[in-house]
Amino acid sequence: MTSMSTPGGDALHPLVRSILAETPICIDAHHVVVPDADPVVPGHLLLLSRTPLHSLAAGNPQRLELFLKQTFALTCAAPYLVLEHGHAGFCSSFGAFVHAHAHLVPCDSVESVTFPSSRVLHFNTLAQALEAVAPGTEYLLWGESSGPASLILQPSLPKRAIRNELNRQKKAL
Repeated sequence: MTSMSTPGGDALHPLVRSILAETPICIDAHHVVVPDADPVVPGHLLLLSRTPLHSLAAGNPQRLELFLKQTFALTCAAPYLVLEHGHAGFCSSFGAFVHAHAHLVPCDSVESVTFPSSRVLHFNTLAQALEAVAPGTEYLLWGESSGPASLILQPSLPKRAIRNELNRQKKAL
């Protein structure tokens, strides 16, 4: 995994800067939501940290939850699923570069989302799940933007596991 800084000392990778320059769906000082450039389902969005982080758990989970419950909920009234592969070696969206991002998809666009593991942990909120992640730990998180969340620590999953599961579970249109 590469450093969060680029050779010129710029804190954000050029790819992340270009994504952050997209017209946002919603934004605050710490997070931005933009349309996914390669949506799996209609309404597929990306949630990104506006600062260099390797995972959303490395940021402020309470602030993220507040952003989702207030700012994002005002913009997108329908319930959304949040899926993140933090510190993920199996994430290939940004190539070898790792930057905190989550997939947001409307709950009514997928049947159900599950990932194979006997070690799924369940939490009442996304913030509680993210706070359970030790620094530097790879994880897979999924749950409703304002509801319960599930977490797998140290998952053994193939590249693009989230996109593959969303493709498998998307409802016929």
